[in-house]
Amino acid sequence: MWLIWFFLKMLGAGIGLLIGLNAKKFRGASQKDYRDKTCYVSLSKHKGRITGRSVGVDHPGPKFRFVRESTWDTRFKDWGLSTELQTGDRKFDDLVYVVSDNPLLADHLSLSQQTRDKVHQVLSKDFHEIQCDGERLWITAKGSDDVSDLDFKRLIELSESMKGMKNEPTPMYKEPFFYKAFITEAVLFAVSGYAFMGFMELVTTRETLLLHWGQQVWLGLGLGLGLFAALISVIRTLFSGSSRGHRIIIESAVLLILSLPVAGILLLEDINIGLDTGPSIRVEATVRSMYSKEHKTKNGRYYTYHARLAAGEDDAVELPEEIAVSRSVFNSRAQNTNLELELGKGALGLPWLKSVRWKS
Repeated sequence: MWLIWFFLKMLGAGIGLLIGLNAKKFRGASQKDYRDKTCYVSLSKHKGRITGRSVGVDHPGPKFRFVRESTWDTRFKDWGLSTELQTGDRKFDDLVYVVSDNPLLADHLSLSQQTRDKVHQVLSKDFHEIQCDGERLWITAKGSDDVSDLDFKRLIELSESMKGMKNEPTPMYKEPFFYKAFITEAVLFAVSGYAFMGFMELVTTRETLLLHWGQQVWLGLGLGLGLFAALISVIRTLFSGSSRGHRIIIESAVLLILSLPVAGILLLEDINIGLDTGPSIRVEATVRSMYSKEHKTKNGRYYTYHARLAAGEDDAVELPEEIAVSRSVFNSRAQNTNLELELGKGALGLPWLKSVRWKS
């Protein structure tokens, strides 16, 4: 069952990524004519006040983003987590981080001083981002200022300077980056979804399943650590040489750090129980005492029921000193003092509790 859930989650994450990559960032933008050009305006507002502005113009071509290069962008390049186009123009390269792996754009920026100057002019002023979504070219700024004619002028001049580039949109399915991102995001969301659902199952389980929980935790954490190292190595290899890679690598590391400790523990348990095809072991355990424990939550309270076991003489399996049992077992004790435990050996050698009933 867990494998079915895992692959369904991967499929859902992949579809979500596909929708996200096709989504337009500036939906609902209003039109405004500037000279002989049709431009587009999108304002960000909070409580009626302008918090940012974006200005766009029709510009079919490859998708890309130019942003101001941050200290972290520089560090990621130094650490080898990303590779960004360097044009040889020191003024441009120091200010602008090119988020694109398109060779047409790389050739154009390397050859066109005019385009580099226009990009530098836009990003050194109020604007912090230049983006082409394949259909329109946008420049974006934060702040309370409304759109001005100077914004339109800078945008159109930038668009005109890039006309020397072959303006053919690159279909998404022809970009190797898309397939890498698709697979990576699908795996990440599948792992995090698996960990979340498993965590919810753990916190709502009221009865003992694995006899030695501490052993499972340590082995599961070790498995999670191994999976983390393997997945991060693969992801880093996939996105090496890309200017967009470091953001996915960092996102991957954060999600995996949050998910894999729990996922490793659950995966170990699922493999141990799900692949256990051996015969059951029946063990008789003497009950020293039983008690119930109250747990209070925001939504009320619930009880768990526990049996303290006496040390047994059966060497078939080592029993813990205490197990959590169902309410029905707790309430049907009567004069019984011995429990019959049906155990599975576990595919990984970790014994687990199949059923508990009173010895008749």
